[in-house]
Amino acid sequence: MGGFVFKTIGDAFCVAFDTPHSALVGALEALRALRALRAAEWGETGELKVRMALHTEALDIFRQLGGTRGTAKALADLAFHAFDADELSRAQDLIEEASLLATSHRDPASSRTSNTSAACWPRRVGVNAAVLGRFAEAHTHLRECLLVGIDLGNRWGASYPLDAFAFLALAQRQDERAACLFGAAEAHRTRSGVVPSIADHPALRAIRAAAPDFTGPASAAAHEAGRALDLDAAIALATQPPQSEV
Repeated sequence: MGGFVFKTIGDAFCVAFDTPHSALVGALEALRALRALRAAEWGETGELKVRMALHTEALDIFRQLGGTRGTAKALADLAFHAFDADELSRAQDLIEEASLLATSHRDPASSRTSNTSAACWPRRVGVNAAVLGRFAEAHTHLRECLLVGIDLGNRWGASYPLDAFAFLALAQRQDERAACLFGAAEAHRTRSGVVPSIADHPALRAIRAAAPDFTGPASAAAHEAGRALDLDAAIALATQPPQSEV
């Protein structure tokens, strides 16, 4: 198809393409492949309904139609893509436009969408601060990401900032705290059934590569203790000041 998958959410895939035309071709190829798989594996034919969207094209269409809610949603979706590409300045511009549009037209649903996207911003800043050794700053941003997301009702996605807190602890060489937070995030991913794996990011890979091996009985026990935590307890653990800063 010529694209690459940069995010999965449950059974949904976000795929980046160079041009709108290649994205359209990729979507059609994916639909054909799904139909073929359905016929081969289950012997089913006929109509197959799959929802796909081209976000750049959607933004242009909503602007032409004057659809406030659709425009804000498309802006927020594009901001997600910019976050994943580390285009932070562009992401911020998209979020600000979406928030302004939603607020000016008093559209709570659109405002919620753009605010949910904005909750991702502190996580990006936090993980980059962690890899640079700016631990207090990283903790502040990750705490904001986690608490804002929860306040917006996005409990299923809490494993993302919980994992980021675990990497922060790993960068600080607080191995048992890191293992406990990794366990808590892993358990929440399993409970939610929505987030398939730890989010990938160059800063997280750098922290993992620089960290010494922290396996062993103590880390294994901490990991299991983290898995036993419910979400509220995991949030309390993650957001308390790290031991070195108490």
